[in-house]
Amino acid sequence: MAVPRQTSPQSDVEQVDRQQEERTMAETSEEEQTSDAEAESLPETSLQGPESTGHPDIYKVVWKVPEFSRRNGKVHSPLFEISGVPWSILMFPVGINKQFTSLFLDSKFMKGRKDPYRVNACFEFTIENRDPVWSETKQAQHVFQYDDADWGFHTFVKYNIVMDQSAGFLVDNVLTVILIVRVLRDHEGREYNSSKDPILWLHDPKVETGFVGLKNQGATCYMNSLLQSLFHIPALQRAVYKMPTEQETANKRPRHSSHPAIVSRSDSSSSSTDSVALALQRVFYNLQHSKKSVGTKALTKSFGWDALDAFTQHDVQELDRVLCDNLEEKMKGTIVDGEVPRLFRGKLQNFVKCINVDFSSLREEEFYDLSLNVKGCKNIEESLMKYVEVEKLDGENKYMADGHGLQDAEKGCAFLSLPPVLHLHLKRFEYDPVRDANVKINDKFEFGSVLDLSQYMQGKAKSSLSYLLHSVLVHSGDVHGGHYFAYIRPDCKSKWLKFNDERVSVVSAEEAIQNNFGGEDESDGDSAFSPSANRGRSSSRRTSNAYMLVYVRESAVDEVLRPLTHDDIPDHLRQRFRLEEEEEELRRREKLEAHLKIQIRLCTFQDISMHQGLDLVEWTSVVHMSILKTDTLGQMKHTIAQVTKIPEESLRVWLCRIRNDSMRVECEVRSSADADLIADNDLFVSDTCLFCENTASFDSRDLSRDMNNGKLDIIFLKIFNAEKEELLSLGHFFVAPNMLVSGMIDQFVERAVPDWKGCAVEAFEEDRKSGAVRLDKEADISSTPLCPGSIVVLNKADVCICSKTKITDPYWDCDDGCVRKYYDKLLNSVSVRFRSISDRTKDLFQVKVHLRDSYDKICGIIVKMLNAEESRLNGKQAEEFHIQLYRHSSNNDGPEQKPAQRDDRVTLENLLSSWDKNILYFQELSFDIRELETKHLLRVCLLGDVREEFLIEKEKNLINAILESIKKQKLDLAPEIYICHVGKGKINEIFDAESEESEEDVLRLGQAEARSLYAISVSAAAGGLKNPAKAQGSLLVRVSHFEFDKGQRNGLIPRTYGEPFLIRMHVDEDFDAVKTKVRKQLLAISHDESSKEWPVVLVRTGNGSVIEESDSDFATEFSHLKEGTENYFLGVQHPDKNRHVNSRGGYEKAIKISR
Repeated sequence: MAVPRQTSPQSDVEQVDRQQEERTMAETSEEEQTSDAEAESLPETSLQGPESTGHPDIYKVVWKVPEFSRRNGKVHSPLFEISGVPWSILMFPVGINKQFTSLFLDSKFMKGRKDPYRVNACFEFTIENRDPVWSETKQAQHVFQYDDADWGFHTFVKYNIVMDQSAGFLVDNVLTVILIVRVLRDHEGREYNSSKDPILWLHDPKVETGFVGLKNQGATCYMNSLLQSLFHIPALQRAVYKMPTEQETANKRPRHSSHPAIVSRSDSSSSSTDSVALALQRVFYNLQHSKKSVGTKALTKSFGWDALDAFTQHDVQELDRVLCDNLEEKMKGTIVDGEVPRLFRGKLQNFVKCINVDFSSLREEEFYDLSLNVKGCKNIEESLMKYVEVEKLDGENKYMADGHGLQDAEKGCAFLSLPPVLHLHLKRFEYDPVRDANVKINDKFEFGSVLDLSQYMQGKAKSSLSYLLHSVLVHSGDVHGGHYFAYIRPDCKSKWLKFNDERVSVVSAEEAIQNNFGGEDESDGDSAFSPSANRGRSSSRRTSNAYMLVYVRESAVDEVLRPLTHDDIPDHLRQRFRLEEEEEELRRREKLEAHLKIQIRLCTFQDISMHQGLDLVEWTSVVHMSILKTDTLGQMKHTIAQVTKIPEESLRVWLCRIRNDSMRVECEVRSSADADLIADNDLFVSDTCLFCENTASFDSRDLSRDMNNGKLDIIFLKIFNAEKEELLSLGHFFVAPNMLVSGMIDQFVERAVPDWKGCAVEAFEEDRKSGAVRLDKEADISSTPLCPGSIVVLNKADVCICSKTKITDPYWDCDDGCVRKYYDKLLNSVSVRFRSISDRTKDLFQVKVHLRDSYDKICGIIVKMLNAEESRLNGKQAEEFHIQLYRHSSNNDGPEQKPAQRDDRVTLENLLSSWDKNILYFQELSFDIRELETKHLLRVCLLGDVREEFLIEKEKNLINAILESIKKQKLDLAPEIYICHVGKGKINEIFDAESEESEEDVLRLGQAEARSLYAISVSAAAGGLKNPAKAQGSLLVRVSHFEFDKGQRNGLIPRTYGEPFLIRMHVDEDFDAVKTKVRKQLLAISHDESSKEWPVVLVRTGNGSVIEESDSDFATEFSHLKEGTENYFLGVQHPDKNRHVNSRGGYEKAIKISR
């Protein structure tokens, strides 16, 4: 079925019922209505269908209306039936105010019905055009019912457009209307509310095109377009499938369910993050095998992205580079090593050739894509010609040839080799100095389906080097944002497909290619009868145009685009992804049926006996099952017996409720209520916990056989093993409320732990708030806190001093065998995630730590964990007093700038906050942290991103002490050294060792986490002195790197960056001598020969004005610098290569794949 080119769901404003239309038509004069005699002379309309579109619930109807121009009144189509409902199409050829033709879907089944019966349907009307591109299509969704039985569009298309013979809607005066209908099932109606896009329900891309789309997470359309383009290069697919992920898939095991009532729950591995390779393998596999659109959340999670990244639109060309670089790196050392460069890498040669002397410079360069100019170029051939155009270097632009001086020369490049798959990035975003802003270049730029690149090769290729157009990635919008989608011809030969997130449709070559050239909209905007006029397409600039092109070399098409076979996908991947698909389907079904069921958690004696912590069990880990609300309690027990494998005649079910912040058994679900419906029983809520007792089991030490007609309470028993320091659950007992606690203890010992006979035994009640509460042996059970469902813990009294001493402090000093201390650990220990200060995003290990553990004890735990790592076996062992802790800051989601204070009173409770996710950071020190009691720790940066730590006695002069330490350590610095405050690429202050204020600033900056305290030396090349004391007649000059920020005051504001430096200038030196010193220092630091050409200017601080040597006031300003005025510094202008500038010419967060 042909899918219309332009489809968009309409708002409720555009959708009205037929009654409004009829009221309007009733106001029309009788002279304008068709007479009965004329109506009888009109031929009958004809209907084809309904016929299936390939999807079991989607049907198509074709309605032909002959003699359309003669029809004025309403027209009904013949009746047709879809999903058991009779329907009809209702048309008003001349609708409201005689301006529009109106179309409605009419449900005849609803006429006259007074019951609440409803039919939820999505539908799409198309008025067919001779040229399918101009067919008019609209979609809607509506719940049809007795008082609202029709729905549609009163302004579907302009009537004069339809009547215009040149518009192409009428063929021999016959109008063709195509209707597609899908009646939604009950659960589909709920799913529709989450998407609210009729197109996704009316067209099955898999059936119509053979392909599926990708879901948009928020602003990931750029990624979806790229992934579709890469997916349709089968050679890359093969390489991705061969990337080794067997270890990850080996951990995936099927979760066999012994009963259909058991609710599926993800296994432990599901919460882990997949590698990029596995996540991409999954996306490719699902694109190939899924019948519906594919999600990408696991892929972006593998990138290390968060929710904010999913809502941040980036540049598709940048993602292309980052993703392919990541794949290339991960393929190294595998059987597909080199596959990415084999497919995408080309080589070109940059050359400079002197005209008058025999000298040339050649440099080869690899590329993975080419960025082509759009502005000033009519087409792709012209842009490529400019790319390889030879530039003449003469006049003031002569080339400095080694050994020959300045020479006239020719500069250019030529391609040495081109890849099988060529990515071309069209530079549609650039800075416009007139507007002082980044703009999108929407100029017309033509490209063809075939591209011959032979003329651009070095020496010109002897034969044709033909490339076929494979993909057109389109950006629609402006520099501030927009939308990406892709046109792809999978085999470079047959039909073009449009991939717009979840939507996939067949399109014409004109739409895929010519419509994406950009430039002016060439439709006749002045014609009131052109199809484009109906869409408001007056002559305007097209903002939707090609942004990236993918060509495949014609000679490599059979190899690169060879379809995948079954053997190309490893078996371990097929098995894993099939399991995931089954689990997803199971979860989907459970979600759809959730409103019909209640969730029940079941625990048995086996669950209790294996549990080591608080409460009976960990309720999140027990069996979850779902029961229909319409089931009886008897049916529920029957199902439970099947799930737990407890004989039904021996099954007794107990209801559990929250008591004192923990789940406790409360009462029995009596057999007398077996006929009651679950929905009618107030005891059962949406998430109910049940204890399933096997009355025939002796393993549970069930004493129910001793029950009489008197009231007995169910009590659960645990014993504390002091030697192993663990709890052991022994099941449940029934006790009389009037029994003494001592008698209960004796009965427990006799039946559960006979080895303890003759020992002094204490009994405690387990309480989540207080831990273990000792029970008075002489009291009867009814006078103690015990109640049905309580947990009693037995402990040998002779192993714990707590039985002899009354203790009120919850954190006391006693033997480890104390049951109360054990419970204190359970209640007050938290799982802490430890991270290194050098890698603040990665958890190194996770350990249970008591909230009252001291600073030093926590450091001891860290040392123990570090030394247990395999990486430490052959390396240096960590030392306890060489660890420093940092708190977590919620402001930057990282460590605080200052380390936490080490103090005997500082505990884990002080180090953690309720909002910080239980994270602590640490760093290993090269010295004993106890030295900080008498010394200052200062961190000082040296050039080259080196940071040194210095321990300075507190009574010493900090600045002089740092300088002495630098000289003692023989660090690679010149003799003349200064301690400076550096911020944002500028030297803000050179500290004076004699100033108390400087001392305070050095201490503050040196202890901060930020890199702001620097030791900067003045090299001999920069005028540095061996003896700084002999500095008469000279002064220090600060030098910073800078570039102009685009868009700020016409580019006149310099932005400093990088590491500044100092030079020493004599007062009698001119500016040329100063520039020489600056350039020598630049060359020594950067080793970049091009630094000789970087402009050196004078910059005035405050207003940031730049004074160039050619400016009239330069001499005056330079004299102020010589006088030692601190309001000036020297600036070296060159681009910041470390600053991310996207292809749209803007600064933004760079795309990173961190795993």
